[in-house]
Amino acid sequence: MNSSKEATTPRPLLSTEVPICAQYDHLACADRTCLPKDHFCDGIPDCEDKSDEGWCDANHDPNAAASCNMQNCSLPDCFCSRDGTLIPGNLPVSQVPQMVVITFDDAVNSDNWPLYERLFNGERKNPNGCPIHASFFLSHEYTNYAMVQKLWNAGHEIGVHSITHRTPERWWGENATIEDWFDEMVGMANIVNRFGGIAMEDLRGIRVPFLRVGWNRQFLMMREFGFVYDTSMTAPPSDPPLWPYTLDYRAPHDCLGPSQMCPSRSFPGIWEMVMNQLKAGVQISPKKNGDNGAFCTPYRLLCLYCTRVAWGDIYSHSKLSSVLAGDICSTQDTY
Repeated sequence: MNSSKEATTPRPLLSTEVPICAQYDHLACADRTCLPKDHFCDGIPDCEDKSDEGWCDANHDPNAAASCNMQNCSLPDCFCSRDGTLIPGNLPVSQVPQMVVITFDDAVNSDNWPLYERLFNGERKNPNGCPIHASFFLSHEYTNYAMVQKLWNAGHEIGVHSITHRTPERWWGENATIEDWFDEMVGMANIVNRFGGIAMEDLRGIRVPFLRVGWNRQFLMMREFGFVYDTSMTAPPSDPPLWPYTLDYRAPHDCLGPSQMCPSRSFPGIWEMVMNQLKAGVQISPKKNGDNGAFCTPYRLLCLYCTRVAWGDIYSHSKLSSVLAGDICSTQDTY
């Protein structure tokens, strides 16, 4: 799964010159014990030496998803491409409209409500004349569910971000069990349903705290509950950027981030709203009291994680367009 765990866990004997296991659908642990193939990398240690769960990224999982096969993958239920940059429908670039996704994480309450009222005041509209909307991924603590219901009634999307948003960050990828994932995400969906008045079937997307993807366990939970998409995985810098894809096949990019644990198996029909990075390097806030102002680092996520100060610079249409063109970016890193 990650280099530190691989370094301390014996490597299973998945491929040997002379087969160890008599049954064709069995594989060998590091101690030569044979187990069914589907026991490997399922999140539950079955080998006494735990070697069945120590080497489980997409390059080592014996049950890993295959690479994209476009002949067997078609919209609206499946979408993939070799490197993730194929435009759906093979549209020429000149015919692809600019699409902007605005998202917010964590609590909705009186601290950030004035920002939402100012940003979504009906003056900013899409080309079809409809007002712009955002997706709000909620965590429980400090959330005002009356405000959540107002956002939903105004046409915004509500998603799930966990109940506790607990630390340490690495717990989400390395330690959270399938039961933990159900408690955090499905539990939060139930809370939003009860106190925000939003139907369970309308809570379709999740974002993991700290963008710490939860390996196969997270997506097993999503499949069992019926979540439609995740938006926690970050793609390496790419020009052109990557399009959303389903997890029927292997992700078309590396698993980016320190000790990150992306899914290795196939999860048909679950979408990944991958977050692309934006290359920029400009000053975005004026110098104050002798400081140097705020600057963007070379790469930031295109799905903007903006602080209140950063949004203060982009309330106008012209400045928001500049953000999306790469002239301005957020003052806050995502990890």
